[in-house]
Amino acid sequence: MPRKADHVDAAFDTFNYSFIIRGSGFFRCEDEPTYEVHPPCFMAKRVGPAYHYGPNTTWTECYLKYAADDQEAFASRGLLPHDDRPRPLHPQAMDLLTEFMRECSRPTAVDHPDRLDRLAERLLMEAWSLTETVRSPSSGHAAVLAMRDRLREEPEVDHDLAALARAVGCSPGYA
Repeated sequence: MPRKADHVDAAFDTFNYSFIIRGSGFFRCEDEPTYEVHPPCFMAKRVGPAYHYGPNTTWTECYLKYAADDQEAFASRGLLPHDDRPRPLHPQAMDLLTEFMRECSRPTAVDHPDRLDRLAERLLMEAWSLTETVRSPSSGHAAVLAMRDRLREEPEVDHDLAALARAVGCSPGYA
């Protein structure tokens, strides 16, 4: 959405991600502190809380909306924050955002919804994984160690790796 000038003052019944490409502004969730927004960055907005945000003058924003029912699945995969604030967008994630926007602008984009969905998923995964502030650097390491310890406790058992990953807070594809 180029040249967005409107401010948002709303609670959402979907959960959303906003990617700010150009322009600066502000972002606040309910009574939390107000953060300055400097591009490129991204913000997640959960179902429920009231958000107040917008550009100082105008900004260019790309946003993704997901159904409320999917919020818990995204959170369990580490794709939803525990706090509400803008996060810088790593250059590698910015490249994916550029590719996603280019694909969306193609006349044939509607013919390939799975491709767009996978690009959006990869964009979110890269944006979060390249942002050190989502998890402490040791949390992923701790999860791997927890999986290793469980496997060592019962080496003779044929383990369900997807269930093991979920048990330590990782996505099933992580194992």
